[in-house]
Amino acid sequence: MKGKHLPGTEDRIAAYRQWRWDFRSAYVSDIDQLEWRVIDGKVVPVLLLELTRFDGDNQPGQGYLDAITARFRRGGQGRAAITFADMLGVDAVIVLFRYNLEDFWLYNLTIGEGWYHLGRDGYRHWLEAKNGRTTEQEKAAAHLRRAGKGQEPAEHLRQ
Repeated sequence: MKGKHLPGTEDRIAAYRQWRWDFRSAYVSDIDQLEWRVIDGKVVPVLLLELTRFDGDNQPGQGYLDAITARFRRGGQGRAAITFADMLGVDAVIVLFRYNLEDFWLYNLTIGEGWYHLGRDGYRHWLEAKNGRTTEQEKAAAHLRRAGKGQEPAEHLRQ
C-alpha cells in the first residue's frame, strides 16, 4: 500500500480522475474501498464500501439518508457497486461517517437494507468481524423485515 494521503498534501490523481470521467465512450467507477482478509494464505474480498461524509453535529435526518440511497439508485454508481460486489461474492455497503469518525451509518446496497447506526468502536468491531457475503438466511430475514417494516439491525450488521 502506498503512503497515506496526508492533510494538506496534493491529491496526485485528481487530474487523471477528472480527465477520465470526461470520456463519453466508456464507463469508470470510483469505488472507495475493497475490504479484504488473508485467510489460509489467500487474499479474500469481504466487502465493497462506498464512503460518504456527514459534516453535521446532529443526527442525519431520514431525508438526508434517503437522498444518499436515491443517488446510488438513480445513477450507475450503485448498480456498478452491486454488480462488482456480486462478482467478488461480497456485499456492497454505503458507509456514511461523521467528520470526526465518532458515528457511522450503514446501508447494505446488496440486500437493500439500512440505515444502521454504530459508534466508532461498534463500527470497528463490525468491520473487523466481517468475513464475506451476507448469507442466504440473512437475506431472507432482511426481506421479511423490510416486508414487515421492522427496524432492528440485521444480524450481519450486529456482528
